[in-house]
Amino acid sequence: MNKRYAVIGRLTKQVGVFVDNPKSVNTKYNILVDLENHPQAKEIELDWFYDESTNTFFEEGEIHYPELQPPQPTQLDRIESMLSSSNEQLRQEGADALTLELIERGIL
Repeated sequence: MNKRYAVIGRLTKQVGVFVDNPKSVNTKYNILVDLENHPQAKEIELDWFYDESTNTFFEEGEIHYPELQPPQPTQLDRIESMLSSSNEQLRQEGADALTLELIERGIL
């Protein structure tokens, strides 16, 4: 009989699939649990939750997602912001110069 492994997502802590070849699992993103001698081996189903500290599976549980940090502006973002403010400043200066010229000519 082949050995059976539960593949648990590191983020969700839920059983995503069962495999018989542990080498096929990326352990960077998954926890691999050998079910050969596990006391719950016959009852575990897909989507069950796993507590790594107690090596116990639960039918119900919660997913605790990490808090997302807002992205930091890149150098390109900062350059675009500076160019945008420079363009706006140039537009305003051009509008001011045109207004002064129209006032001096008595048009406004």
